[in-house]
Amino acid sequence: MHDIFEQTLANFRDQLEGKTFCVRVKRRGKQEFNSQDVERYVGGGLNQHIESAKVKLNHPDVTVNLEIEGDRLIMVQGRYAGLGRFPYRHSGRRSVTDLRWFSIPVFPAIC
Repeated sequence: MHDIFEQTLANFRDQLEGKTFCVRVKRRGKQEFNSQDVERYVGGGLNQHIESAKVKLNHPDVTVNLEIEGDRLIMVQGRYAGLGRFPYRHSGRRSVTDLRWFSIPVFPAIC
């Protein structure tokens, strides 16, 4: 975990100077630690090493987003809003099929 902290400090030090921050971690795979352990360790280390930065868990100025996949560390620099409620878990073929279904004209039955 200390390696994760050192890399995070090197990449986010300038962004955190004089601001409030929180650390959020998503984890995939098997590790000896859980996401909350990493959040506490990295957040506590950043708080100790950057004196002008303060921890604020609700509505911080900067959110440090980390993702751990196996033995890889991914530092998320930015997120973009995507389409809400888009069926992202379906393959492209399934999405096209769904879109074609909505384009079929429906005529009311005349009784």
